[in-house]
Amino acid sequence: MFKVIIFAILFVSFTLAQPQFPGCTNGNSAQTCLKIGANCSTTGDNVFVTCERGSWCAPLDPVDNKFPGEGTCTRFVDLGGYCNNAANKACYPGFTCYGNEGAPSTCQWESFATLGQSCQSKVSCQSSNQLCLDGTCQLKPDTNCSSNIDCPFNQYCMPDPNGKSGDALCVPALGNGGNCSTNSNACGVGFICSPTTTDNTDFACVAINSKGAGQACGGISRGFSLIDGVPEVECDVSQSLVCLRDNTMKLVCQSVASMPSGAQNCSSPSTSCPAYSNCACSTINSDMGECSTYNTLGASCSDSINQLIKCAIDNKCQTVGTDAKPSCLYQHCNNIICNNPCAAKSLYDAQSCGSYPAYSVCRTTASSSSSFIRPSMIVALVAVLVAAALF
Repeated sequence: MFKVIIFAILFVSFTLAQPQFPGCTNGNSAQTCLKIGANCSTTGDNVFVTCERGSWCAPLDPVDNKFPGEGTCTRFVDLGGYCNNAANKACYPGFTCYGNEGAPSTCQWESFATLGQSCQSKVSCQSSNQLCLDGTCQLKPDTNCSSNIDCPFNQYCMPDPNGKSGDALCVPALGNGGNCSTNSNACGVGFICSPTTTDNTDFACVAINSKGAGQACGGISRGFSLIDGVPEVECDVSQSLVCLRDNTMKLVCQSVASMPSGAQNCSSPSTSCPAYSNCACSTINSDMGECSTYNTLGASCSDSINQLIKCAIDNKCQTVGTDAKPSCLYQHCNNIICNNPCAAKSLYDAQSCGSYPAYSVCRTTASSSSSFIRPSMIVALVAVLVAAALF
């Protein structure tokens, strides 16, 4: 089997042209919507554009790139469809283009199941240590765990203390207060390994989304995506707290500084947005904008995180995120995931482009049933159609 690696540009459900204003970056600038078939070149004055929902900016020459920056809005290939990146037949984000030697490649869900979860083929299991046997992902014979996804729900992979790679064992995960100083992955679902003091010498498992203002934390808060699993945030989001460095450069839970009022020139060296914010260009084809936080913090965001934790525990889902409908987390918790209130305000032209789901997997058109379509089935179907035409 071989896998066809999709273009890096497919990490979102639509394609953004690279803005020419130095202060505005992809994801924080207003965009004009382009319809399928439109020129989405990133040269000249054609900047700040996005192809309409369900399409991407396909390069004119995907193989040799003879026309850099030149492209056309092209429809994505959906589940089970024939794909070929060299011919600009790219899969919708969330799918992988793969196929057996000698058979056409098709867009499929892949790597969505952890140990003991339902699978449809050997490419369903997230871990290379596992095989799809009798409809579930199981460890290969004589194989030990190498990560937590090789273990049953709410267990973690404990390395051999003598460093022998083949002697790792799955053991019960740690709960609140458990000492995780030697293994940051030892905490159970709903908990995170966090420093007990700002010296970062001792660590203990604490409830996700729980630490108050001034308490030590281990990492600067980043995204609050729910499709990637439960966000690993230590600070209490309901109080709009994030983990940032204080005046002594130590990491503590604290509120984001107030945003500057009024319009900001995002390309001006004198414009300085506070930590955990950026300069968002809210006007199309302009570098004028405003400072805004990366995420929408507060009670609603906090509640969604807590609801996702409960849903994962109730359904015994490993909290390893995957952008695939057959995954345990999506199957049971999609209403929470697809209505994530933590996302920052979108600046895309929704009126002309249509509303975008929170994540590509939340599309109503992508089927979650019969999610594995063997490439050989397509060959067989073609043979049947040819035979019918001849007789």
